[in-house]
Amino acid sequence: MPPATTATYEELPGTYSLHTGVGAVAELTILKVTGVNRNFDAASTSESNVAYIGVRTIEDEDADEAGTMLLDVYLIDYEATSFATELKDFDMYGPDMEGNPYMAYMAGMYINFIMK
Repeated sequence: MPPATTATYEELPGTYSLHTGVGAVAELTILKVTGVNRNFDAASTSESNVAYIGVRTIEDEDADEAGTMLLDVYLIDYEATSFATELKDFDMYGPDMEGNPYMAYMAGMYINFIMK
């Protein structure tokens, strides 16, 4: 297993509009994260260690207390090597924001999760 690294990030200026469905758009802050494995695979390490994620806060509509916020995270720059490998077969990757050869770029190719 490769040695652990410390990831660092910088916030890019402005916001990014990610289309998340028919008529739905998420306005995201983009973070450039350095020191990550873009493959999301313990068995292989990506050549590039820079990735981009989108984040925003959203209100928790199910919370007992009004104003409770959640962190909505979008992984928009990754190369799946141990899952969804058919993405490469169907040419669904393109150059990433650094000019490296692969990033999931087709609409809906992001990975989304919400943290409480």
